[in-house]
Amino acid sequence: MSIGTGQAQWNIEKCPTKNNLNAISYIDINSGWIVGERGTILYKSGDEWKKYKEFTSEDLNSVFMTDKNNIWAVGDNGTIIHFDGEKWEPYVSPTKNDLFSVSVRAAALSSSAFLDFADGLAPAFVAAFGRAFGG
Repeated sequence: MSIGTGQAQWNIEKCPTKNNLNAISYIDINSGWIVGERGTILYKSGDEWKKYKEFTSEDLNSVFMTDKNNIWAVGDNGTIIHFDGEKWEPYVSPTKNDLFSVSVRAAALSSSAFLDFADGLAPAFVAAFGRAFGG
């Protein structure tokens, strides 16, 4: 089923979970990730969404892709996780506050990057891209 909206077209797709979904990030029509409540992680595989094996039980509130091998997600209780193209890994968080947004931006004239998080209490804090924050 398609819903026309002038130039854009919306398609209804099957979803492999009944959990609430909170955020989606795409880099192209075949590469996308969705995160949601109770650690729900979905990924686009061809024409369908598939559920990633359970990694965390925390609600995930935001996801951001820079490419297929660099995906970040944040959630409740300071949860920060990263997908490297093969597996998700937890990262040390500088807060236990719920995190509601994540985006990645390349540092000017550098190959490094920064993560911007909004935690609902402060407008945002910036953490250096690396295995552990603060060290």
